[in-house]
Amino acid sequence: MADPPQLRVVVTGELDVLSASGLRGAVARHSADGCSSVVIDLEGVTFIDCTGLSALLACQQEVAASGGTFGVAALSAAVARVVELTGTAGRFDTMTLSA
Repeated sequence: MADPPQLRVVVTGELDVLSASGLRGAVARHSADGCSSVVIDLEGVTFIDCTGLSALLACQQEVAASGGTFGVAALSAAVARVVELTGTAGRFDTMTLSA
């Protein structure tokens, strides 16, 4: 049996009001095309605001609504801090990236 299609999105720089819609759009397009597993690599994120966090939560809902799995991986210090401060840590599956 073949593995389901997986999308790995590597986010770098700022995940904020200017870039969040791009992330949401990319995940929505791939989800609509049948991608059932999405991993967002956040190691390179230097700044995240409430719009960026909201985009991650919206992506999670989008993927879950289509029956897929969603996770985040390699949280940068900036992302980990915002997730901790907002109490949203438990909302995301944390995944380990494979080579």
